[in-house]
Order: sequence, then C-alpha cells, then structure tokens
Amino acid sequence: MPPPRGGARALAKTQPRSANTHHELGLTLAALGEGGSAIHALRRAVSLKRDMPDAWRALGDQLSLSGDGEAADLAYAEHIRASVKEPLLMKAAQACATASWPGRAPAARSP
Repeated sequence: MPPPRGGARALAKTQPRSANTHHELGLTLAALGEGGSAIHALRRAVSLKRDMPDAWRALGDQLSLSGDGEAADLAYAEHIRASVKEPLLMKAAQACATASWPGRAPAARSP
C-alpha cells in the first residue's frame, strides 16, 4: 500500500531529485483518485530516471484514464523500452510498437 498522501508529498518536497519518491507519490495520488496530480508526479519520476518501467506503466495507466490515449501509448512504449534488456527482444518489441502505432518512433521520449 502506498504511503499516505501528506507524507508522500512532504517527502517529495524534501527529496525533489528522488525518482523513487515521486513514483511513490504518483501511485499514492492515483490510488486516491487524483489523476492529474498523479500524472504530474509520475512525469517527474520518469524525467529524473528514465529506466523505471513501473513508473512508465503507471503513467500510461493514468494518461489513459484521463482520456489522453496518444500520450498513454507513448508511455506504454517507454515501459516496454525500459523493461526489455535483451537486444533481440528489444528489436521484436520495437517492431510491435511500430506495427501498433504506425508513424511513431517505437521508443518516443516525451509522453
């Protein structure tokens, strides 16, 4: 269970460069139904540390819930990129992303 909202916000203020703290804050806010604030915290988390597949997935979920399907798709593509470490599997994942989202870079950098 994520930490209480007040504690997570206070921690994020004292540790503004901690990607993990912003990730936890985003999860807490999402659980409380504060989607817009959750998106902001999750975007901060992945901007601090791009290699966070769980944060990318949570960001994609929140963007999808907010109705921003295009940004959600990009976040999910980043989730795949951050999750897959085997080069051959990454080629397959990129091919799937290209097939799913024609005309978009498979590992787009800005959701």
